[in-house]
Order: sequence, then C-alpha cells, then structure tokens
Amino acid sequence: MRHYFSTQQELFLFSMNLIQERVKERITGLSLNGSTEENVLTLLEQLFHLMKKENLKWRCGRLFAVKALTEPDLQPLNAKMYDELFQTVQYCLMKLKEDGLLLNDIDPLLETERLYAVINGLALNGIVQPERIPPQLIRSVLQMHLQSITKKRHVSLIGEHVFFNLP
Repeated sequence: MRHYFSTQQELFLFSMNLIQERVKERITGLSLNGSTEENVLTLLEQLFHLMKKENLKWRCGRLFAVKALTEPDLQPLNAKMYDELFQTVQYCLMKLKEDGLLLNDIDPLLETERLYAVINGLALNGIVQPERIPPQLIRSVLQMHLQSITKKRHVSLIGEHVFFNLP
C-alpha cells in the first residue's frame, strides 16, 4: 500500500471516493419498474448496502465518515457524500409529491430533514449494533416511514416480506 499511497489520508480519500462511485453506479444501474413507492424504497435501500457482500463496504463508508470528523483533508469529500445523500432523499420525496402520493399536510422540506435523520440514525445503529439491526429490519423501518407519509394504504409485497398498512 505504501507504494501507492504516501499518506493514510490519501488511502482514505481513495477508499471514500471508490465507495461513493460504487453507490452511484449501483443507483444509476437500477431498474425502477415498480410503483413510485416501490421505486423510492428501492432507491433508499441502495444507500445501506443491504446485501451481505456489500455490507462491509457500507460499514467502511460510515467509518470513514466518522474518521472525517478528525481529519480535515477528508471533510470536503465527506460533506459531498452527505450532500448527495440529502439530495437523494429530497429527490425521493419530490417524486412522491409529484405523483400525488405525499400526504397533504407533509412539508417536503421538513420531511426531507426527518427522513435524512432516520437514514443517518439507521446507518449509525447498523455500525454500532449490527446484530440488532439486520437488513430486513432496516427495510421494514424505511417502508413503515414511507407508508406513514404517503396516501396509499394497501398491502405491499416488496422483496421477501409483506407489510400491511393500517388505515
């Protein structure tokens, strides 16, 4: 590694960039052929690397974010990553609103902050207590949150589980 990177910060920057690019590739390569709700959930799930083989990359990405708190050289890239996460959340809520699915009393700006906080909280909990918050639970929390802010109330079949909406 010392032949390729002269400092630990260079290695971290390279790794953070690589993780960021892989997330972008995965998101741009998605086939979003379902309903708007299903597509939004699928898009948000990509932020978590829920597949087992991707989980280590996801955890490394979150750990790099923590490292950036004390390493000034990493902070601009970390800020960019979080800005892109925020924009993804904003896009998802905009899509729900455009399609008339967002509840009328939902303020899109406040809801963007709230969903962004939910995602960051799930990410942190996934690092601190990975055995307590498995991928299926992350999916369920995301789905429940989205269903609490949308107009449609029905039984959804998403992935491997069934989630019932109650009126």
